[in-house]
Amino acid sequence: MMAQWDGGAFCQPLLDWLANAGYSVAVYDTVGLCKGTKDLHEATAVWGEFLLEHEPNIDLLIGQAYGGAIAQHLLANELAYVSKFIGISAPTYCDSLLREKLNGVLIDLNEISAEAGLKKLLWCIRPDTDDTLPQVEGQAPAGTVERLATGLKQLQSADARHIIADYQGSALWIYGSHSRLVNTVNIVPAQGRSDHQSVKLPHCGMHPFRDVPLEAIKAVETFLQEAM
Repeated sequence: MMAQWDGGAFCQPLLDWLANAGYSVAVYDTVGLCKGTKDLHEATAVWGEFLLEHEPNIDLLIGQAYGGAIAQHLLANELAYVSKFIGISAPTYCDSLLREKLNGVLIDLNEISAEAGLKKLLWCIRPDTDDTLPQVEGQAPAGTVERLATGLKQLQSADARHIIADYQGSALWIYGSHSRLVNTVNIVPAQGRSDHQSVKLPHCGMHPFRDVPLEAIKAVETFLQEAM
């Protein structure tokens, strides 16, 4: 989640690598389409309809954080045909600790200010080895509260464990060893499946392709070679 869509710059090293590897890449703003949806179920349905119309032949589905949670729920029905999935700091399951942290950001967002909520979120996505307080210059972008509140509320009900257990495609989850939010308990590959892998990357928080891009790219490259 971000207060203002950056066109995919948050994972630019991945986009460049995929393009160089021959993939035709489409990047979407997950929360942008979900504004006004009442829950994760409705948001998933909205995205299912959108992708079936605009991207009917997906070979590789990738989602980060909130987008990754939506993507995993889509693997139940609408996108069950997709042969490969990659989740980047993408919770399969939101446990009580993650719910508490997400709700903490939501409280600052709603009860203090958009700037306070954004500042806490920016702090949460940094590695826990970095305790410097992020700066928010001036006012938060217009629509910050609505955008962030949508993701923060809906993520708290994420639980795609049974969907992933039934998913027949290959799957990779990448997350940071120093993440303040998504951790090992939130990543739930199907048991006994060698083609379902999770990789905990050192020295990074919620943004592997920003914090440790070379290591994150290597994990993706290895996974896709094995999934061929």
